[in-house]
Amino acid sequence: MIIAHAVLEILDLRNSQYIYSDSELDFTKDLTNEYVTKIIEKIKKNASKREGEFRETSELRKTLQTFSQDTNFTEFAKLVSKQFVEALKKSETYISSDLLVVEYRENNEDNLAFIFLDNEQAITHIMYQNEGKTNNQITKSLDLLPQSSLKINTFMIVSLPSLKFYSVEKLRKIDGVKHKVLEENVVDATFKPSTNDIYKAVKNAVVKLSEADGLDKTEAIVNAKEHFNRHMDEEYLDIVSLADDVFKNDSVKKEFINDLKKKGINETEPLEYELVSNKTKNSKIKTDTGIELTIPNDYFLNKDNIEIKDNDDGTMTIEIKNFTRIISR
Repeated sequence: MIIAHAVLEILDLRNSQYIYSDSELDFTKDLTNEYVTKIIEKIKKNASKREGEFRETSELRKTLQTFSQDTNFTEFAKLVSKQFVEALKKSETYISSDLLVVEYRENNEDNLAFIFLDNEQAITHIMYQNEGKTNNQITKSLDLLPQSSLKINTFMIVSLPSLKFYSVEKLRKIDGVKHKVLEENVVDATFKPSTNDIYKAVKNAVVKLSEADGLDKTEAIVNAKEHFNRHMDEEYLDIVSLADDVFKNDSVKKEFINDLKKKGINETEPLEYELVSNKTKNSKIKTDTGIELTIPNDYFLNKDNIEIKDNDDGTMTIEIKNFTRIISR
């Protein structure tokens, strides 16, 4: 990744203070370079990001079309920031944020990133000098940038010159109703389901239809997760193939496919498998007695290792086999 330009704008909606920078960030400083790079790498791995396509009426699209290599980057960042601010003013959720605007190049492609960094609060020390005496006290520090390891909940990355983009936006209230304020007022686009959207829809549909196929829902979910695991090297999710791996009854398979289509998920859907790999490696079981188990899927699928039995008295038994020791946690 090569960062060409970056500007940090201070957008304190809480106090109606907006400080737009006339200078770019100084990347000769290691801290700045490391922080911005980590933030961009972090948001690229967000499984909730959705691919979007601007409508012709989009105000942001019109602004982005003016961008070129000759554009004054600080003025461009200021213009976009003001568009965002005007939209965010409609919300009842007034917080202090910094907006990081970055142009960078990666894999021979130029990109623009717009990243909202919600300010954090922390407890810190403060030192006073009074009549030659030092007085150290504890105080609350406001308006801190978030750590680069924390989740960023509002951002957009736009490819140039195609203007294809993906984004995430947290919900904000207007008249008591939650909205994606930037998407509705500035971005103005259509969106494809995110990797998270697809995974959740698949999981919910599997649970919903497992009984109709004569399957235990836990077993059905494990089968679905295993399908994801076997296709980690691919770029698309094949819903028909997934249905074949999970269900036996043809009518249930068709209902599963139709259920996902109603949610906007096509039979072949782009999917970033690695973004849900942490969810598909293991399965979690929780009993009504409060016992929780986390079991690797490949272990779960082998009845020589684990078996769930229905007892005559209506209770159930989980039998775990073929281990040599118990490690206390």
